[in-house]
Amino acid sequence: MTDDITLCWHADRTAESFPATGVVIDRLLEIGLGTTPDNGLAVVIAKPNGQEMVVVIAGDRWCLDWLPADYHEQGCVGSFHTVAANQDASDYIVTYYLQGHHSECIASQTIAKEDAIRAICLFLASVQQFPAVG
Repeated sequence: MTDDITLCWHADRTAESFPATGVVIDRLLEIGLGTTPDNGLAVVIAKPNGQEMVVVIAGDRWCLDWLPADYHEQGCVGSFHTVAANQDASDYIVTYYLQGHHSECIASQTIAKEDAIRAICLFLASVQQFPAVG
């Protein structure tokens, strides 16, 4: 088992491995350069402990879905999604592609890129199950 963090966003390519959070963030920003709210994509971040985060990047609209390590064993329940209050209360549909498959989310379920990056950094830094419940 590797200690690297992996990123995957293409069904026909192997995941890329990265040793550090800063490199992961830089790669996510690079991947997101060509995206728009009408043509986004989703990147799956996998931690060595089995936790995953799906990061939808659609221009300045980002959406995060956290999946615990035992997500699939628990019958695909227990995930957390970014549905926090957003300045965009419209019902605008953000479209994106996950592993080549079309999907959508409502703009009000997205958060600002800067907030998403902070959350991703917390996710990657956490040794425990994320999000930590105190």
